[in-house]
Amino acid sequence: MKAYYSILPYFIACVSMPRKGFKSLTLPEDLYCELQDRAKLYGTTVQGIIKMMVFDGTFSQKVPSEPQDLGSNPSGPANKILLYCGSKSMKKQAHIYMLVWVMIFPAVNSSLEVFSLQPGGVCYEVWGGFNGDAVGNSTYITEPYGKFVMWINDTSGSWGLSKLSRGLMPHYWGLRHAPLDNELEIRNDSNWRMILNIDLRLIQYIPYDPGNSSTNVAIVLFFDGYKTDYQEKCYQTEIQFFSYFGDSVQKNQAWYFEWRNDSVAQFKLADNLQPGEYKHYSIDLNPYIQNMMEHYGLDRVKLKHIEIFTEAYKGYCEFEVYSANISAEQVPASHYTPELIALVGLVLMSCLLVILIRKRRRISQNIVLKT
Repeated sequence: MKAYYSILPYFIACVSMPRKGFKSLTLPEDLYCELQDRAKLYGTTVQGIIKMMVFDGTFSQKVPSEPQDLGSNPSGPANKILLYCGSKSMKKQAHIYMLVWVMIFPAVNSSLEVFSLQPGGVCYEVWGGFNGDAVGNSTYITEPYGKFVMWINDTSGSWGLSKLSRGLMPHYWGLRHAPLDNELEIRNDSNWRMILNIDLRLIQYIPYDPGNSSTNVAIVLFFDGYKTDYQEKCYQTEIQFFSYFGDSVQKNQAWYFEWRNDSVAQFKLADNLQPGEYKHYSIDLNPYIQNMMEHYGLDRVKLKHIEIFTEAYKGYCEFEVYSANISAEQVPASHYTPELIALVGLVLMSCLLVILIRKRRRISQNIVLKT
């Protein structure tokens, strides 16, 4: 979008045009003769040549003296050229032009912060699983650089969990730290797009039973589906950055299942984490959320809770998170992209500029010469 700002200085110049009236310049005789010759060459008048030179800035090189403002009722000595300086209607057009741009620009740039991972802004939790014997840790380490570290170790098949969380949980499990910055509502025709940016590294995973183990690293979004009370049933969209299930690593898959009365849509990324690998993800979450909504027949959902976690079943998993942020960007409901909207605005601006230029050239015919 920065490129479009290059037009604004010219724009401001248009808005700052001189008021309606006349300006006086002393014109040397040799310059007047030169202008006459040039006018004959281009098939126009001396007035037209002066106006074009004033417009492109070359006139000031010929006549360095500053014009004298004579107001709207000019009178003065002989041997002066009087230039008519346009009308207020041109300034009104320029103001309308600016207004159109101001209306377009926010439409392609407005955004909300939904979730930003901060050391003091989440809950750190470890769940021992159904057997209560899984062990792990969820913490923030300041030195040598800030990072969140989570690991979980389950030997009995307890489904242990280590996580960071924020927001209101379902099933009367309470509030984790605080509500989300924005509990965004998404509809089938939503004009909000949620973007996840996250930096993380998978340290290690160990399947204790290679034929029947599970470990994963993921982020999950909890939604109120408006069908039943959120505390009784929620809908989840889970993005797995790494998944080992059964006897092998799983990727590029979508799973749908019921878990503790909740409906889950689980997406295992094709571009998954590798042990020891640092990776940055920038993910448009809307296709995954819309997929979940379509699968479970939802017209709208409201985001209530977010978790970043690792879990293990007869296995061990450890990973680090360096940053995580979810923002919501407003886009046109017609599914036009911000780039397309900006392009339309640019074309509109160009057309209005042409109108302004042509009108100023027509006004050049009103230049009055007095000798």
